[in-house]
Amino acid sequence: MSTTYKALCGLAHAAGKYWPRAQRVGLLKTTVVGSHFKVPTCNFHLQSTALNEWIKIEDRPQYGLDKDAFTNALKEENTYFIDVREKVELEEGKIDAHRYINIPLGFLWPAFELCDNDFKAEYGIEKPSKDDKIVFVCLAGVRSTWALQIAQLGGYKNSQHYMGGYYQWTTGELFPLPEGN
Repeated sequence: MSTTYKALCGLAHAAGKYWPRAQRVGLLKTTVVGSHFKVPTCNFHLQSTALNEWIKIEDRPQYGLDKDAFTNALKEENTYFIDVREKVELEEGKIDAHRYINIPLGFLWPAFELCDNDFKAEYGIEKPSKDDKIVFVCLAGVRSTWALQIAQLGGYKNSQHYMGGYYQWTTGELFPLPEGN
């Protein structure tokens, strides 16, 4: 059994309790990666506070950064900031950080499995080691939570995510839920 398969199975198992409900109410959809895996992707109808249902961030605050902690982390030159939004979403802007990388969520695990030289050739920056500090960011904090879990399963134990996402970073507010949810 490959490491990728184990990691994705672990992620699916962790989300299994809430996944059917999240799909039923239209909060998440799946994207097929390759021929065997379904990866969760956000329908953009969540705000970051809804994440507590999936990873119980309030019980593990060391993994979630609020806006102030994220602002402080941006000042650290040795921290990697991995934006897991899709390339088209970057047209709205991106986080200005010394070690910024855009790796859409569906490509995160394969990127982590690249050798150091291939990673640098693909993303133009040194590959983070498993000891480096990594902060994941997305639009509203949903995909960054999945990225955090993927990284943790892959051995990147010094990783966190910005709970408010790019939306909160630019507007100061949480991503709005549509009426009726």
